[in-house]
Amino acid sequence: MTVRSGRELKAAARPEPPDTETLAYTSKVTASHFDVPLEAIKDQVEPSNSADVSVDEMTFWAHKGTTEWIQLQWYAKQAWPTLYS
Repeated sequence: MTVRSGRELKAAARPEPPDTETLAYTSKVTASHFDVPLEAIKDQVEPSNSADVSVDEMTFWAHKGTTEWIQLQWYAKQAWPTLYS
């Protein structure tokens, strides 16, 4: 019996994001669970629509009733920008 996932994983090289100086992009990411590269959290690649499976997405789907977390860590003190002025 052959079982196929509903999602095709691609090994192609990912393009560099437009802005590599964001706080998220310069952080180290860890998470309680992941099934795609954690860079998907900070790569700034957005799907074209909700059915777009051509880009990696970080989800905790099917982890009902569990505690999940994502942590971004920096090696030096960071200044957070003002979100609203």
